[in-house]
Amino acid sequence: MATYEECLRRNPRDALAYYSLSIIFVSTGTVKDGNLANVDVALRHLDGALAVQPFASALVQKASVQAAWKGDLLAARATLDRLAELLLAERTDDRTIYFLMWIALLEQNPQRALLASTLTTITYFEDNVVAEPVAWMKALAHQMAGRNNFAEEEWRAAEAVVRDRLQASPNSLTTQAELAVTLARLGRKEEAAQQFARYEATMREARRGVTPLHAHCYTAMGEVTKAVQVLAQARKNMANWATDHTLPRDPRWAALHGTPEFEALLAEAKK
Repeated sequence: MATYEECLRRNPRDALAYYSLSIIFVSTGTVKDGNLANVDVALRHLDGALAVQPFASALVQKASVQAAWKGDLLAARATLDRLAELLLAERTDDRTIYFLMWIALLEQNPQRALLASTLTTITYFEDNVVAEPVAWMKALAHQMAGRNNFAEEEWRAAEAVVRDRLQASPNSLTTQAELAVTLARLGRKEEAAQQFARYEATMREARRGVTPLHAHCYTAMGEVTKAVQVLAQARKNMANWATDHTLPRDPRWAALHGTPEFEALLAEAKK
């Protein structure tokens, strides 16, 4: 923080210093010091960056903060609409397309999510913030629209992508877990449980905490109690994928709706 603040003292038009400060105050994993007031500090820094120079990473970061931490999907959409000001090459990186799709799904707008997917030909989001098969998002969009056959085709496409990646890196725990999620979504739950076991055990032994892969796999396998326990812990840890605003709208957890455990978690989030 001191380094970036010194950068701004020397050059008040250092857009990247503003952007970096915003990440410190609200990262993708946790809000600094567990204080939600820092969300507004992060947004002010992002506004500082965008006043100097609009760029995709700052716009996407602002939209994700507005959606996940403020629950303001209208503001998030207005922020994403500003991407149109940029050159196409500047707004079609993996992270931007991921958040275009994710926020569209939070808006319950599957067609908008699928439209965003046409901006790229990649099959896997390669990014240090988001990494997963593109077909996962497309499958969730089709499911939301009631097109279950199309959704199954996307889960099958995801399986092919993940198996190729696993062949290239057979010891990748993350890829093994991604295959487990995909198999569970295809109804092959016994295979999924076997595939997920190593990731589950290793993360537990390393005390790495809960991840979206835990919640996604447990949800897909119908293990409601485990899934809700993970989501409750993630909410307590202030993870942006399990906030009071994203929990009820994220289609990854749609299968949990109506269960007593998940409804109790949602009730807690509304307090």
